[in-house]
Amino acid sequence: MCRNHLQRAYSEQDRQKDFNDADTNHDGRLSFDEFDTEVRKILASRNDFSSRGFAMLPTSAQDAVLNDEFRKMDHGQKGYLNVNDWKEPQ
Repeated sequence: MCRNHLQRAYSEQDRQKDFNDADTNHDGRLSFDEFDTEVRKILASRNDFSSRGFAMLPTSAQDAVLNDEFRKMDHGQKGYLNVNDWKEPQ
């Protein structure tokens, strides 16, 4: 149980760090542009099936996927993501 608690605390720290890294203008919100840049960076750094599949899509399809994901994560349809909306990209 203690290990799970420590793992969860570490995950929360990672989530906050990743969010802060993506929040380039440091306003506590991720605009779509910040989200788009960060997710593309994350996917480009990975070598898994999903990342390779995303890279093979035409740019217009990549844009559509990212727009859809942003809308799904934007709880309350605010037009931006806050740290509570942000989750680790799968």
